[in-house]
Amino acid sequence: MKLFFEAESPTDKVDGAANILRVMVTPGTKHTLYSLNYVLPKINIINRQFQSEGFQIHKVYKSIRATYREILSLFICDEVIHTHDLTTIDPTCKRNHRPIMEVHLGGGCYAEMHRAPVGDNQTHFRELIDTACF
Repeated sequence: MKLFFEAESPTDKVDGAANILRVMVTPGTKHTLYSLNYVLPKINIINRQFQSEGFQIHKVYKSIRATYREILSLFICDEVIHTHDLTTIDPTCKRNHRPIMEVHLGGGCYAEMHRAPVGDNQTHFRELIDTACF
């Protein structure tokens, strides 16, 4: 994709090609995409249930609850998840968050952080979590 936008950017035949290219090469974009690649399949499971033509309503609540728990467990302390009802957990409350180096963003994101660090990785991790989760 990068090659395509590099070729189209000077001519701008594709609307916004230069803007898309600029975002693609911005430090941290690849890291963010790797973390989304890790989380989005979990959300897509629920989405498929909502789009199903068959009768699925009896499965949706359990699926949403399980997926929400799984997503929370990526960045919320285990103790909070295991001792509180999911409906009472505030994901924006920093006291509930795991220490930054214990947050699960997927192997691809971690590998990219080691291959191409983005400034202070801890700060970037926190910004990524705040942006992606809230």
